[in-house]
Amino acid sequence: MSNSGVPIRQSYTVDYKVEFVESVQAAQDDADLTTITTPTSYFRPIGCSNHDIATNVARFGKWSKKEELEKLMKRKLGNLKRVRTGKSSFEKLESNLLAKIKHHRKNSRRVSNSFIRITALKIFEELKSDESSGYQGKAFKASVCWQCRFIKRNVKICQEKKLKKKHPNDHIEKFEKFLSTLRFKLLSAPSNDTTIYELWGRFRPEHRFNMDQVPLPFVVNQDYTYTEKDDKTIHVKSPAEALRKRQFTMHIVMNAGRGNNKCGYIDLVAKGKKLRITNAENEAWDNRVQFFWQKNAWVDSIVMQELAKRFVSG
Repeated sequence: MSNSGVPIRQSYTVDYKVEFVESVQAAQDDADLTTITTPTSYFRPIGCSNHDIATNVARFGKWSKKEELEKLMKRKLGNLKRVRTGKSSFEKLESNLLAKIKHHRKNSRRVSNSFIRITALKIFEELKSDESSGYQGKAFKASVCWQCRFIKRNVKICQEKKLKKKHPNDHIEKFEKFLSTLRFKLLSAPSNDTTIYELWGRFRPEHRFNMDQVPLPFVVNQDYTYTEKDDKTIHVKSPAEALRKRQFTMHIVMNAGRGNNKCGYIDLVAKGKKLRITNAENEAWDNRVQFFWQKNAWVDSIVMQELAKRFVSG
């Protein structure tokens, strides 16, 4: 196991440490084991590599020290417990940062990873310039490790809740009616194939198409935010849904076929009049992707008719 190239540190229980030290010491004190006089001679016969032998000897040297062994025994007997406070060495900085996050969320604004780290660096510079803060001799980088610890102690990540007025099940009847009309009144099987297939019915997979539209905004990822741990209602101020399609809309059509029967295409609807496009940019476009230029970068009725014509002709 590794963690970005750095081996993951192993943790050992108090019982394991005490048993580890006692087994080595008992082997050295045993009169019948004349060949075991040092920790190295104890680990070598059990098949350890040179690296493992050196590691185990170092552990024994650390855990067998008088002070360390006394602490281990007290912890094992329950007379000494390790207390982890979980406090940060930058408590004032984190307190000010948490206040900034609360103010940000009070206005329903999104708090991102970048906001946390950049704001923390700004607060640190402010505290460093204040002689009474005690931050003059400290160094702070707003590292990813610090950020993870701060988030774990103080905030949580949440997705914006979609407060829809109706439950999806309320639309089932209307949707079934639409499918019935679409299947038996509007769609017809290909003229050259009138076979009714036992598995597929009238339409084979290569004749079953799916269409979707994907907005391509310049500003993305507005759905998640860091917020206070007791925050119940998650709301993030972001552009309206229509404004997500203010630069480009990608129109995707694909069928359910496999192998040579699989096909699909992509169209892009862009905002503008195509007046400032250079020849080099025109030549760089893929001929298989058709562009539509109009005032608004979404699929309106006129563009939809053109897309339908292309689908039927293709």
